[in-house]
Amino acid sequence: MQGRTWKNAKTDTEEKIKPCLIENGGEEVEVKDKRNEMWRIKFSDSTFTAYHNGTIYSTSSNSEDPSVVKMWAKIDSLVGSMY
Repeated sequence: MQGRTWKNAKTDTEEKIKPCLIENGGEEVEVKDKRNEMWRIKFSDSTFTAYHNGTIYSTSSNSEDPSVVKMWAKIDSLVGSMY
């Protein structure tokens, strides 16, 4: 299953997504590029990254974990579909 990207997320929306990921089993991991990344959460077999420019990216889920797909739908409802 391919990764997902959402663009033009507002900072307050990104800050709603982060606790949702953590409350559902995600684990905050070290930000690799502090100049560009706000936060990074490992969730199942996907990593969700929020960027200062309003982009949220989720790496692919090789296991096709339903919880990752559910989280993608949640982000769609907050940010809007990536399409």
